[in-house]
This record gives sequence, C-alpha cells and structure tokens, in this order.
Amino acid sequence: MKLNKKIIIIFLLISNCLFAINSNTFFYDKNRDYSISYFIDNTGKLVLTGKEKKRNLFTIKSYLGFLSKKYSIIEDIDNDGLIDNILLFLDEKKSTNDFLIKIIYKNKICTIRHISSSLDCERYTKIDASFYRLPKIIQTRVLKLLTQMKSDTFLIDNDFKEDIKLHSLYLWDKSCLDFQIFKPWGERGIYPLKEEEIKSIIKARVRKKFDIKNSIPIVYKYRDKLGEQYLVIDSPYQSYSENYSKNMRIFNFIKKKNGLNLQWKLRDFSMNPIYVHMDNNMKDIDGDGLIDPIISYETESGFKIILFYKNRKIAIRANLEGDIEQLSINIDKRLYTIPFKIQEKVGKTIFNYVKIRSLPLAYAFDIKNRMKQKITRIKVNKMLLE
Repeated sequence: MKLNKKIIIIFLLISNCLFAINSNTFFYDKNRDYSISYFIDNTGKLVLTGKEKKRNLFTIKSYLGFLSKKYSIIEDIDNDGLIDNILLFLDEKKSTNDFLIKIIYKNKICTIRHISSSLDCERYTKIDASFYRLPKIIQTRVLKLLTQMKSDTFLIDNDFKEDIKLHSLYLWDKSCLDFQIFKPWGERGIYPLKEEEIKSIIKARVRKKFDIKNSIPIVYKYRDKLGEQYLVIDSPYQSYSENYSKNMRIFNFIKKKNGLNLQWKLRDFSMNPIYVHMDNNMKDIDGDGLIDPIISYETESGFKIILFYKNRKIAIRANLEGDIEQLSINIDKRLYTIPFKIQEKVGKTIFNYVKIRSLPLAYAFDIKNRMKQKITRIKVNKMLLE
C-alpha cells in the first residue's frame, strides 16, 4: 500500500514537470519580495500564482495560454502600499483576437473577457459587475489599457469610455454587425418585459383607455431624467387574424404616483412587419439626458426605421427586393434637421440592415456619403457593384 502511494506521488510529480511547460517567473521584485509565476497544467490551462512576503496572494487559471508582459500592469496604482495587478492573457504572443484581463485588487479577482460569440461576426467584451466597485483610479487605468490595445490593432471597436460610464456589463464590438437580430438573448441592451411584468404594469383599464388591441403588447422599460418610462408596441404581427389592422401603434408612458401618463404616441401603417429590434436602440444619443428610441423592423421586402424626436415622427423605408432599379432607401427629410449624432446612428442602422441582406449592396448604396449630401431617396450606384 505504501509502495502504491509512493508510485502515485512520483507519477504526479513527473506529470507536473511534464505539463509545467512555459514555466517562468513573469514578475519578480526582490525589494518587495514579490513575484508572479505561471505554468501550464495538465488540462492545458495557464495557472498563475502571485506571492508577496512569503504568502500566497492569489492563484488563478486562464483558458488563454499566453500572459502578456507588454500589456500587463503590476504596480501600486492607488498608492495604498500594496501591489495591484492588471494581468492580460492572449491566445498566443502576437494574437490580437480574444483576450482576458484579470484584475487582482486586495485578494479579490475581477475579470474582463473579450471574446467571439457563437454567432458569425459577433465580438463582445464582458465585464464583471465587481469592476464598477473598484477605485476609480483602477477603472481609469484599465480604460487606458483597453484604449491602447484598440489603437494597437486589436480586433475591438468598443466605445469603452461611454459604456463603462454607463456601467455596462456587455460591450458589443461596433466594427461587426451593429444589428440587433444577431445578439444572443440577455447579453446586450434592452429586452421586452416578461408577460407577468407586462400584466402588472399595462393593466386592463390602460389597454381599454388607449385601445391597445393585444392583451400582451411588447413593452420596454427604461429610465432617463424624466423618470421611469415604458415604450409599448401594439403590433399587428402578434395576431393571426386576417381582419386585423395593419397599423402598428406605439405608446410612450411615464410612471407617476397616480399610474401611467401618456407622453406621446404614434401610428405606423406596416405591411407584414416581421420583427421589431430595440435591444441597442434605447440610448441618449445626443446627450440631452433623454432617451432617443429608434424603432426598427424587417418587412418581407426590406425594413423600416421609425424615430420620435421632440414630437416629430421620422421614418425611413427601404425596399431591397426586385431588380437593381427598384431598390431604394427613402429617408424623411426631417431626419436631416435633428442632431447629427442621431443621424449617424440611423445611418449605421440602415447600413447594417442592408449588410445583412447583401454586403455589396451596403457599399453600393454609399449610405454614409449620400446622407452627408442629405439625399432623401438613395438608389444603388451600379458602378460600385462592379
């Protein structure tokens, strides 16, 4: 029995040596008696240990196999006399794809992951909620690191500063599809309330008063400087009745002590709407403290975008079916009278809708330049297809 134990111990020691490839001291400071070492374990994961004054500070594992000395930060960032660790892991030395950041602060570990989702062209950065409880000076240092990596041609295109200010947990890459249908459920933006919540908010008397046809409409909850609000979409595609009206009716309510007060409403005639996209379209785009909702949906022949800005309904309609001569994007001229940031957001949404249908068409419409010229009817430039 003792012999068997010895054999097992020897085997484990040999296994550890075999799998401890790339074993190295990443950081060593004799004056502080501080070091970080790592090795690859038998599952292929990178195991990292940090030691200070003869005690183990932390042990972490990474599914990415390269610890970057160039981007990692190991210093007393907040001047409290203790070393702070911002450690960056990559797939391999020259990789600019996925990365993993481990922030070790007072023996607690916070993680930031930048990865590809299982869907084509999707990249996002996921941030632990604990990141927003770290000192501001540490958050700022991480933000500078991410900005530096972005400028160093890493495959990221997030607006880190703005998203981190909003305490976002999922930061989606703007260089890929800024188009909502491809976002995994629960991983980004705003999603409709569940049926139980809708029933408790949009009660029978509200439906009756405003003639909301569907007993369970689509409802989005959001908040801005005016308070808690609800965007209610009473849409015909939820009913399978052939006699049902093709009018899509949209209401915006604000929550008051005495119930829901109607802020604004609009009606839109829509033939065969397929799906309403809202998950990334409920933001204060122009910075006035008010959410600027952009309602967009697909149709059988193309798509439609509607926004309600300061009591004005603005619509963009696109036909993407038929011959080249028939393809067009029709833009309400009033779009060009509202803040440029909102115009820019609408332009990106238009581009990505077309991109889903056909990437060459997205460029052949020359959307960005045509919108700069304030064109209201955008046609395909055949020369750009050649």
